Amino acid sequence: MCQAISGVAVLANETITVYTSDKTDSHTEIREEFNIRDDYGPGATRQTPIELIPISGLTDISGMEFRFDDCRPGWWTDAMTDEAIRQLFQAWRSRWNGNVLCFPSTLQLNSVTVIPEGTTFKAHNLYLDSVTVIPEGTTFDVDGDLYLNSVTVIPEGTTFKARTLHLHSVTVIPEGTTFDVDGDLYLNSVTVIPEGMTFKAHNLYLDSVTVIPEGMTFKARTLYLNGVTAIPEGTTFDVDGDLYLNGVTAIPEGTTFDVDGDLYLNSVTVIPEGTTFKAHNLYLNSVTVIPEGTAFDVDGTLHLNSVTVIPEGTTFDVDGDLYLNSVTAIPEWMTFKARTLHLNSVTVIPEGVTARAKRVFFKNDNQSTDFWKLN
Repeated sequence: MCQAISGVAVLANETITVYTSDKTDSHTEIREEFNIRDDYGPGATRQTPIELIPISGLTDISGMEFRFDDCRPGWWTDAMTDEAIRQLFQAWRSRWNGNVLCFPSTLQLNSVTVIPEGTTFKAHNLYLDSVTVIPEGTTFDVDGDLYLNSVTVIPEGTTFKARTLHLHSVTVIPEGTTFDVDGDLYLNSVTVIPEGMTFKAHNLYLDSVTVIPEGMTFKARTLYLNGVTAIPEGTTFDVDGDLYLNGVTAIPEGTTFDVDGDLYLNSVTVIPEGTTFKAHNLYLNSVTVIPEGTAFDVDGTLHLNSVTVIPEGTTFDVDGDLYLNSVTAIPEWMTFKARTLHLNSVTVIPEGVTARAKRVFFKNDNQSTDFWKLN
């Protein structure tokens, strides 16, 4: 991938002309756009792909480095280098409008370590993986992916707009930061979420966060919070996809889980009374006791493999598989609704128990399936 700006230098009549595109930095696409041949025939031997790469800055020609994309051709001279740099830098400056750097394709700026204050980046994809600090007044308006993997500090009031945002080294989110991300938001090193923070993202990765502030609302398609051990009262999870909370051990009263995908709570051991779970697949494999009045509204699979006793009045409405492999006794007149029911520790089925299921697994293989009303 070309870094910063690339072109194809063509020698004709002892004159170097550098062809660049306002749509792409791909050498192949530049050749196609200007009908430059790339073979061993006549007229194709005096052309070569070149690049101009920012090293110590974005706006000064002295801070940029000239490179051949392949090797320096034998016919090339130092005077040609000077002329090629001049033409490439002129093309680079044409992408600027004041402090705004605008390019409709990918800007590969991984050699840049410092961004001038007040710069606005407008691009499809933007790579700035060597930058460690974002100066105040910087704006990112990116339609595709934004890579800032070495950034450790974000100034207050920074706005990020991108499809996918990579901020793997950031540990603190300052107040006033705005994330407008249609795809994935990677904040894997962040440990603390400021109060009142709102995240807008498709998939949100916050696996180093250990504490959720009170009154927090998360809205995402998929949310990763596997480092969180406790959920404060009144927390709302509105997740269109999957929710990962495998470090949480207890659920406070009043917690709402509205998850269209999979809900992972594999370290939770106790469920408070009156909790409602809405999810596609629900994983609660450390829960040993189900309190009375618990409702499971699961249209996929429900995993409760550590539960040993089912209290009366518990309702299972599961469209997929229901795993209760540690349960040894079923209360009378219990009704199970599931596609497949796993009760591999049950040996006796009491009177009146029905299972609206297509298949049932239980311990006593000699037990007559006449006890089960299978759909």
